[in-house]
Amino acid sequence: MIKTLISIGGTSTGLILDKAILELLQVEQGSPVKLDVDSNTRTLTVRPADADAVQRREEFRKAQKDVLRRHGEAFRKLSKR
Repeated sequence: MIKTLISIGGTSTGLILDKAILELLQVEQGSPVKLDVDSNTRTLTVRPADADAVQRREEFRKAQKDVLRRHGEAFRKLSKR
């Protein structure tokens, strides 16, 4: 099967997967997935993300938002140096 990469806007690129492929992967639109890339064989492996990984990612994003909310001005000043 051959697929074409499409521009999503800005610097992002997407790959459209048919519903049959999503069913084979046991994921649906909006599901978190884990991507593994092997640059030697140029292989991309897609699989459902485990619940623990999703939980850790959400906790990290929450902490990141909190740090930026509390220290955003300091980061802006540091970036101007």
